[in-house]
Amino acid sequence: LRELQNELQQSSVEQDHFLQLQAETRSRLTVLEQLEGSREGFDAGAVAALRQSRSVIGSLADRIRVPEQFVVAVENALGHNLQLVLTEQPESAQEIIADLSANKTGRASVAALAIQQQPDEKQLAFEGELAPNANGAAEKNLEQGQIVHALSVIQFDAPVEKLLKSLLGRTFIAADLPTATAQIQNGHAGCDFVTLKGDLLSRHGIYTGGYLNGHGNPKAPASILGRKNQIAELQSELAEIQNRIAEASKKRGALLAEQTELQATLQQAQTELREQEVAIATREGEFNALQNSSRIL
Repeated sequence: LRELQNELQQSSVEQDHFLQLQAETRSRLTVLEQLEGSREGFDAGAVAALRQSRSVIGSLADRIRVPEQFVVAVENALGHNLQLVLTEQPESAQEIIADLSANKTGRASVAALAIQQQPDEKQLAFEGELAPNANGAAEKNLEQGQIVHALSVIQFDAPVEKLLKSLLGRTFIAADLPTATAQIQNGHAGCDFVTLKGDLLSRHGIYTGGYLNGHGNPKAPASILGRKNQIAELQSELAEIQNRIAEASKKRGALLAEQTELQATLQQAQTELREQEVAIATREGEFNALQNSSRIL
């Protein structure tokens, strides 16, 4: 019973730890989901279009997923296009723009997915390690001082594939600006480059960079793509914590059941002990009486 009591105390401490961790994780998740729901980081016009129009099918940011290490690069490569409001037909896009103007709720960029994007004749074809979604190869290439195609690190929904190819078809990710400069001078003229820190080198030879005021952190709440990753990670962590709480609760319940059983056994043994003690006392009384009788005889 003493050993069980120690195990119960340890189990209680462990369960309390997981409960506290669950509360903290759920709190962080709630804050991020509120920011996501309010479209933190989007312009007022884009938020108004996303909330008010029935023909809107989301934003470009809703349809893509990017690993954490490439979030800053992709966000800066897409720039304002990350906030593109998506709709199917050109007429719907025109109505959205007209509503924003009439209601004076701001400006937004709207992409009509039904418009067939003409393939860029100069757009490069990527195969093998540079094929889209080859994330492992992308990290390896960057470590070796090479470049990777921006589309190779992005997971996207099928409806926005053509749109993304038109936006990033000639955009590469480089480890730093010197690497990007060397590449644009050695066979990649006409391509755009973005570094892991978010600095840009356009095909026109224009460098863009500097201090991002906190937006260079993929874990910053204002990071649109980074926030999505954090929400997914926290949801996964919360599910794991809940499983651990359930296991700890199950273990504690088993220990309590065992403790109850042992306590019942102990009480039964104590009852039997008292009965035996009474029986011994009775026999001792009889024995003493017999001894007295023997002495008298």
